Amino acid sequence: MRKIMCVAGIAAVMGGTSALAAQDAVGGAAPMLVFAANDSAPRPKIRTAVAALEDHVCRAAWETPAAEDTALKVVEARAQRLGANGLVEVRYERGHADQKSPCWEKLTVRATAVVFDDTPALAQAASQPQ
Repeated sequence: MRKIMCVAGIAAVMGGTSALAAQDAVGGAAPMLVFAANDSAPRPKIRTAVAALEDHVCRAAWETPAAEDTALKVVEARAQRLGANGLVEVRYERGHADQKSPCWEKLTVRATAVVFDDTPALAQAASQPQ
């Protein structure tokens, strides 16, 4: 599970070894909880599935590889604008675009934006130490 404190709709993610490792960001707004597709951590009860989201990060051959955090930030911001307070079933897929595209490497992130019930379980998950 990953916890991000969202500030002005976009979390400022600090460094880490895994895109889904628990991390704190700057600010004090409501938490955005993120669960990978293979995450076995207990999660709060889902009240509503808001939307299936997808985004891509494109890199040219001479640029550094696309980072999962970079792709995830955009999806998190979109989820928050839709009123979600979490993402579940987060998956990443790396691939190459066709030869005519300026995009040499493409990283796709897919997730479901959800609203978790506002329960003690949500507060507990958001306050877990990193």
